Amino acid sequence: MIQIVDLHKSFNGKPVLRGIDLEIRDGETLVILGMSGTGKSVLLKHIMRLFKPDRGKIYIDGVEITHLPKKDIYEIRKSFGYVFQEPALFDSMTVYENIALPLKEHGFQEEKIKEKVKWSLQMVALEDVEDKFPDELSGGMRKRVGVARAIVQMPKYLIYDEPTTGLDPVTADKINDLMIFLNDELKITSIVVTHDIRSALRIADRLVLIHEGKIVVDTPVETVWENDDPVLKEFLKTVKK
Repeated sequence: MIQIVDLHKSFNGKPVLRGIDLEIRDGETLVILGMSGTGKSVLLKHIMRLFKPDRGKIYIDGVEITHLPKKDIYEIRKSFGYVFQEPALFDSMTVYENIALPLKEHGFQEEKIKEKVKWSLQMVALEDVEDKFPDELSGGMRKRVGVARAIVQMPKYLIYDEPTTGLDPVTADKINDLMIFLNDELKITSIVVTHDIRSALRIADRLVLIHEGKIVVDTPVETVWENDDPVLKEFLKTVKK
């Protein structure tokens, strides 16, 4: 479980997070909604301890991380997989080399690396692409490789940063289906940041809406249409009930 308590962060005197209180439950898919610049990605980076808050606390499985030394932060980050908005693959490396990279950094033997890379590609429904380079793949396939790299170490938490941005609707739906499959198959906790309300309604167990650095909505997806928050209603205008 992840607990965030009274989290504040400013940059150059401009407040971005203004007192975030949030609990992320084990096994759920939590979708964090909000317009650009509302603090969604900043919140993710605090959970990963890439940023340190001005005020507040973050607990990962009961461990308060905001003041941990670097060596302990490194251990905490092993619990996380991160799917970037762009696949963030190395063009000079094959698919196999891209996925194997974090395993090599952690000292896995080559036979174990081969086994884990094969497994992760099977999980994202990609076969026979190990020797291809990223520029030989479609946008959707590159996104899947990015997901494969994120799950190759079997993380407890999987973070997605705008996973459907830049994808056509058909490909975006395939990525949504993949996220649902992985959550069910791996019993993983998924944290998804997006401004794509269609995707959010499809994959979420729970929706959180951030507006002007604060959480203004926290609701199970089943009751989202009953919520009267005006910012959420603006998001929902683009979607038919």
